[in-house]
Amino acid sequence: MKIPDEQKWQIVQQIEAREITAQQAAAQLGISRNTVYRWLDQWRLKQSHSSVTTKDILLAENRRLKAELLRVTEERDILKKAALLFAQ
Repeated sequence: MKIPDEQKWQIVQQIEAREITAQQAAAQLGISRNTVYRWLDQWRLKQSHSSVTTKDILLAENRRLKAELLRVTEERDILKKAALLFAQ
């Protein structure tokens, strides 16, 4: 029986929120409790890696936005100077 990843993560989130136990989840799905514990381990590992990755992504996005702001500010200043020259 192949259980979709989305369903696995929903089960894991329910276990993490203490809505059900691993044994209850295993019984409902007709699988071994060890399989559910393996999902929990995978979920926790994924969560620990994703938080680091998320931070890195946010820092990179912040750097990109600052660089873009600098570029747009410089372009605006050039356009202001050009407008003054043409107005004379």
